[in-house]
Amino acid sequence: MMYNLMCSFHNLIDSFWMFYTVWYLQIYVGLILVLVLVYIMLRRYVRQYKKRH
Repeated sequence: MMYNLMCSFHNLIDSFWMFYTVWYLQIYVGLILVLVLVYIMLRRYVRQYKKRH
């Protein structure tokens, strides 16, 4: 009985860890994408600004 309980508990932790890592990776990738987009927009804006002056 105790062994089965430990096994299920371990599986629960495993699945939770998998979910947590995927969630963490999604946030990380999202942040990188946002940063890249902001960088591209800033470069475009700076180029237009330099043309104007």
